[in-house]
Amino acid sequence: MRKRRKGAGDTETLRALVQSIARSAHPLGSLLGMMQGNVEAMKSEAQKWRNESEKLMKQLREEEKNMEQELEPLRSMLSEVEQRVVEEREALSAAKVRVLNAEQRIRLMLDPQGSGISQVASSYRV
Repeated sequence: MRKRRKGAGDTETLRALVQSIARSAHPLGSLLGMMQGNVEAMKSEAQKWRNESEKLMKQLREEEKNMEQELEPLRSMLSEVEQRVVEEREALSAAKVRVLNAEQRIRLMLDPQGSGISQVASSYRV
């Protein structure tokens, strides 16, 4: 009889454990179902953002291409202006040299010793 009681007690304990597991498993099952739905939604949203990113990258490349096409004439103009600046600076330097040479000749001509006139005349022969 003692074995029956022990067996009945074991059965009762076993039944209580099974019920406890079943009560615990139900929320886990619901949680897994919701999680699967969330994973699908996240995959869908990730794909949406990948598509958006590809679209915007394509737009960016087009804008960069258009910008380069618009900048090319401006770069050409800038190069021409820079070349003119170099030429003008060279011309200005040459003009400064001529002015300095003319000033030197004038000083020589105004030299109180009178030797300046002959030096100016000799500089014109060269």
